[in-house]
Amino acid sequence: MEALYFSPMLLGLNLLLALAVASTALWTMSRPIVGPGYWMAGLWLLISGVLLFAAFTVTRSVVLNIVGNALQMAGEAIFLLGIFRFLGHRMPYWIVPVSVLVLVAFNVHYWVNDGNSDFLMMVYAFIAGLLPIQAVWVLLRQRNEPSMQPSTRLASLLVGVVWPSIPW
Repeated sequence: MEALYFSPMLLGLNLLLALAVASTALWTMSRPIVGPGYWMAGLWLLISGVLLFAAFTVTRSVVLNIVGNALQMAGEAIFLLGIFRFLGHRMPYWIVPVSVLVLVAFNVHYWVNDGNSDFLMMVYAFIAGLLPIQAVWVLLRQRNEPSMQPSTRLASLLVGVVWPSIPW
């Protein structure tokens, strides 16, 4: 138990919980504004996936591993949809099922064929890395008044640098 207190997983889970509570409050207080609801849903899905993966580490259940990873990926993709929605762009809903199904296919293949866990983590990282690239692309292409362009560039920089470093 002491190892859990000082683990990066617990720190990441606490960070995700703080973000989920903040996005839930934001969604509650800004109901006419679109986007925060997707952020809230994505973060809560992500947290449930992390908790299922933590349960997998204890039980070694294959189903918990696959469902936990799928929920984590779905949470990240839905969070990205919130950025599209907030900026008023057309929603690429296809991102959620495609990213989840590709990850689930590789995860099932890993368990059926006794695969390489490093390769599975590379696939997860690749799919999860494409999500913030899309958000950065949308933010940089955002056409707004000149006074808003520095803040849009800053947001794209933060999404590109901070999102991949958060311990999803």
